[in-house]
Amino acid sequence: MNELNKFLSAKSNNKIVVMSIATGAYAFCLYVSILSLIKNSPKLSKFADILLLVKDIPDCDKKALKSLGYNVNVVDFDLPVSIENAPAVKRFTAATFFRYECFNLLDKYDKALLFDSDILVQKELLNIFDLLKSGIGMVPEKVNISNFSEKIYDIELPHPGFNAGVIAIDNRLTAGKEIAKFCYEMTDKYAEHLQHADQGVINWSCAKFKLDVTKLPNIYNMPASSSRDILNGAAIIHTTGHRKFWNYYYFDEWYKYYEQWIGAGGTPCFAARNDSPKYANFIKKHTLDKKVFFHLCPDFFKNPIKALRFTLKYLMKIKY
Repeated sequence: MNELNKFLSAKSNNKIVVMSIATGAYAFCLYVSILSLIKNSPKLSKFADILLLVKDIPDCDKKALKSLGYNVNVVDFDLPVSIENAPAVKRFTAATFFRYECFNLLDKYDKALLFDSDILVQKELLNIFDLLKSGIGMVPEKVNISNFSEKIYDIELPHPGFNAGVIAIDNRLTAGKEIAKFCYEMTDKYAEHLQHADQGVINWSCAKFKLDVTKLPNIYNMPASSSRDILNGAAIIHTTGHRKFWNYYYFDEWYKYYEQWIGAGGTPCFAARNDSPKYANFIKKHTLDKKVFFHLCPDFFKNPIKALRFTLKYLMKIKY
């Protein structure tokens, strides 16, 4: 019996599960996202099991993740399909496809909430399930993006489509297992054509199974590039694309939670950055790799203006 099956077969009094995903280099942001959930969404955190599907995470990072609470379950997972060499895996990591498992969780739970690890929870999330008109809800994409390199799907997809970074589902979604199976099969068959990894397949499954997807408000999946006023009202902030909390933006709360990760013995975020050799050599030469500031500050050799802006916000402790 694999670790996920052991988790699913274990007894639990909770009827809700929160799920997130990460491979080794991204354990740190998984920790921050879950800590922000615990701090800012206490009701959901109290009444939910928290399932973290991970791959290639060292024991010290698993220990740090488990220290977040008794209901935090760190489970090693491998994809049931072999797509390791696909461009989408190299670009996004294999963990992005782990999200398909959220549909299988309805065998055990009444409600499930999936979110990416590169997020910051700011408000209570328990009420997100009250918004669902049917069994599933996601935030629509603002623009119609290309999820596939060519048309491989056999049905008209939602327009402009949904962002798969946050998915809320409940037991009215009776085809959960069939959806997960379809997603894995299409990923296996068309892995070479996936431009935004799992997102196109998720949207494909919505059309294929004729799902009446609730269009969740943007506050549940707000891009970090939004204005400060908009960010202040967001329940979930999501660093979409290449611009992340750990190499681009200064977010005071995210910074503080990352400090706690380092204090808990977690691995620094350098492997998830794309620093220039000059920056890497500079901080190593001056032993600045021990300072959290230099873990998160943008590479000032590549992006001096962004690094300066980050520094000023850090010194002034500006929220965003």
